[in-house]
Amino acid sequence: FCCTQGWRNLPMHKFRVKIFAFSMFKGTYFFISVFHTKLYTTISHGIKEGMGRSMATIKKAVQAGYWHLYRYNPTLKEQGKNPFILDSKEPSESFRDFIMGQIRYSALEKTFPEQAEELFKQAERLARERYEIYKQIAQQEPITV
Repeated sequence: FCCTQGWRNLPMHKFRVKIFAFSMFKGTYFFISVFHTKLYTTISHGIKEGMGRSMATIKKAVQAGYWHLYRYNPTLKEQGKNPFILDSKEPSESFRDFIMGQIRYSALEKTFPEQAEELFKQAERLARERYEIYKQIAQQEPITV
């Protein structure tokens, strides 16, 4: 079982994923989480709003399409169902506004404005492409061998 999650700020997703994994799947669990702690109060990982807002920042990351939530449950394949479940909805917030709330990105923009602009556009394009790929995978019929 594999999934991504936004640690602590998306309690219903975390709850749903863990309850499902622990009750339904007898095997290895692999959780990929994004979270900020006070240890990351360096310039390269800082949040402009402050670390006290890190949970809200994780939620914004999901809403902006920067971080995608999904699950992969191989036991669904045995039932003839698609084992990949995309939990993220279409991005509803601005990708650019989200990354500019991160000190690492705003510092890049101040230091190398031309290169930063190109990198920001590329990052947003790749995030959208990744979401579309995840969406296609989630809608596919399961492959039976």
